[in-house]
Formats: sequence, C-alpha cells, structure tokens
Amino acid sequence: MSALLQGASAPAFVGHPGYRRMFAADALTLGLFLPLRFYQGDMRVLLGQARLVEEIDRLGFAAVWVRDVPLFDPRFGDAGQVFDPFTYLGYLAARTRRIALATGSAVLALRQPVDLAKAAASVDRLSGGRLVRGLASGARPGEFPADGVEHAPRGARVARG
Repeated sequence: MSALLQGASAPAFVGHPGYRRMFAADALTLGLFLPLRFYQGDMRVLLGQARLVEEIDRLGFAAVWVRDVPLFDPRFGDAGQVFDPFTYLGYLAARTRRIALATGSAVLALRQPVDLAKAAASVDRLSGGRLVRGLASGARPGEFPADGVEHAPRGARVARG
C-alpha cells in the first residue's frame, strides 16, 4: 500500500521523532502556539518566549508551533509572527532537545517550493528530525499583493506545488 493511502500510519511518519512526540499512541499531548503576545518593538518579549519554550521542553510538552505570517495585518486580529518560521524554529531547536518543532502553517502560495523544502529540511536535519511541517494556501489577503501574487488563485498555485 502506498504511503499516501496509509496516511499517518505510514512508516515515514511513525519513525519520525517530531511526529512521535505530537501523536503519541493513547496519550494526550500538549503544545504551545507562538507568538503569545503582540510584538511592539521589545525583543525581551520574544526572548522570554524562547525561554518559555525551553521550559516546556523540559516539562515534556509535545510541540511548539510557529506561524508563517510575512506581514502584520492589524485587521486580522491575532499576534502574527515577527520572525521567519524556519529561522525561528532553528533558533528554538538549538535551545531545546525533545520538543517537536511545527509550522502552523507555512504559506505555500507565497513561497518558492524548492526554497521552502530546503528551509524545512534544514531545520528537520539540524534538530534531529523534530520538524513537523504544516502547509496552507494562505488566509490573509493583505500579504499577497506585497509578494506580487494574487490571493484568489492561491489554491491552484498550491496544487501545482
């Protein structure tokens, strides 16, 4: 049976350290989604979040998730993300040992697939296989014009890969 038909039970997933942390059999797992607060120019807030990630890693949390938000949109109503998700996850990987490092979700329609694959593979390898990559087509229309991409046909662009 192909890995596609096996889904989450495929050996590629079952043997992946990040996946095993997040999807433990017969267990409730907890994670944390960053950022927790709006960034208003004070880097101490973001460094404090990194220290928090170190602590939840020590306590046995399953995952830390970061967003792929290229631009802050105050109309969207969330804290967004200041850092590139893969750079930030690399930073967090160096400060932690066990916690899964997850993107929730990388916006495929705004990234070149080869660059995205390289960034993800780099974090995964450097972290000992802890990256769990979430992908999305993009829900924030305001980000697309800045990248010279139309928002409406993003689904077709993602399907093309």
